[in-house]
Amino acid sequence: MNSTDKMETLKPDKASNKPLKASKIIRFYAASEMLTHLNSIIKETSGVYRADDIEYVHRMRVGSRRMRTALNAYEPYFTKKQVKSWKKTIRGITQILAAARDADVQLAALNQFYEGLEDRRLKTGINRLILRLTQQRQKMQARLVKQLKNIQQRKSLVEIRTVLRPLALQKSNISADYPSEMYIRAEETIISQLDILLYHQYFISQPEMVKELHDMRLIAKEMRYLMEIFNPIYNGQLSHFIRIACKTQEMVGQIRDCDVWLEFLPKFLQAEYKKNIKFQGSATAYHRLTPGIQYFEKLKQQERAERYAQFLVTWQGWAKEEQWEKLRQMIADYPLPLSETV
Repeated sequence: MNSTDKMETLKPDKASNKPLKASKIIRFYAASEMLTHLNSIIKETSGVYRADDIEYVHRMRVGSRRMRTALNAYEPYFTKKQVKSWKKTIRGITQILAAARDADVQLAALNQFYEGLEDRRLKTGINRLILRLTQQRQKMQARLVKQLKNIQQRKSLVEIRTVLRPLALQKSNISADYPSEMYIRAEETIISQLDILLYHQYFISQPEMVKELHDMRLIAKEMRYLMEIFNPIYNGQLSHFIRIACKTQEMVGQIRDCDVWLEFLPKFLQAEYKKNIKFQGSATAYHRLTPGIQYFEKLKQQERAERYAQFLVTWQGWAKEEQWEKLRQMIADYPLPLSETV
């Protein structure tokens, strides 16, 4: 299909007896999928503004990532101009929320850690760390609200919804099997993402490859979302592999969280040292911070080693069971429908 073809829709309240091309059917499914994620983004906006629960930012960010995955999955079924504009808008939302989400996760972990500490000598440094991160998060909130309001004022999300809603309504008029072209598109996108994931497996035996491991988490997440999009057309037979991709994302994400701390904590101590020298003329107060921070850093080093070892064993187990080969084979062997029309 030519992505620049004009959109063809039916009136929402009137079904047509005219057979539909496979590309139109897929467009209706695509619009329904994307509209779901778009609505979830819009729904969380007021909560993100209030900032009284960290889950608003989390759900909005997940919605934006799922929307981006759906756009990638169904890119050929919308115009190039639409895809380019929509990707820019949704990617912007994901990026706006990234730092805020990371700070929320760090603060939640720190507060829990602080509550479990009994040694007051250790609490001093952790308390200062919580203070600084809270201050940073408050500054982020002002920027976050401003940027999201700019997007609202441009009415970018409303414009996307205006296009998607009438197309999504046509999904209820489709009564036949999924068209073969949809299976072809599913295979292309899932297997392509699988190949990228498997390329990155060459780095997992090298624990120092921090960036590559982080990339692997993002790739596994994208693959999981892709499989969730297309799972209905395979009658749920992707569910097992979705769980494996989700577990990969989770385990590598835990390693990544440790890496973020291990990169951040030395910089934090250095910054606090400079502040003490500049404003107090000595490092006396700074030395009261170091025991707690260094203790926390040591725990994160140990946790990182443990989680990395667990992931390595788990991944090797999946390789021995040939899980990814089974996914490839299942998709390749799945019986395609004969009908292409409704």
